[in-house]
Amino acid sequence: MAALPISIAGAYLLTTGPEGPVALPGIGLTIDQIGVTVLKPDGQVGAVMSWTELVSLDTTERSRTPDGRPAVVVLARGASKDHRFVVPSAEPAELEAAISSWSALCSDRGAPVASQRRVSPVLVGLLAIVVAGAVAVLLLASAGVLKL
Repeated sequence: MAALPISIAGAYLLTTGPEGPVALPGIGLTIDQIGVTVLKPDGQVGAVMSWTELVSLDTTERSRTPDGRPAVVVLARGASKDHRFVVPSAEPAELEAAISSWSALCSDRGAPVASQRRVSPVLVGLLAIVVAGAVAVLLLASAGVLKL
């Protein structure tokens, strides 16, 4: 069974301004089968991070909104940019569980982007040794030193 979409109004985008950290109010978030959609205070789409673009989606800590309400800090980590939000919630445990459900459900969608693929240095070294050995055997055989 798929998780239900999450629609959040009244979140704060955490960013840095000229005077230091700033919490921009009035942000909307939708978490669904597409990924995470960020809505500007005027309701227009500010960003869409698809599940294949997201490296992780986590609730990092509990906090309070600038006006003192209980909240959860949500981190949407992308391959090139992170977005942090303070999300007001009267039920922080339920919000954390819902976000965790979406993150787990969608974390393996699609192939990782090339920048996320990692090849083991040991594997590369072993492959280089095998190729060098094969080339050496072929050279020795073609010179008549080694009979195949």
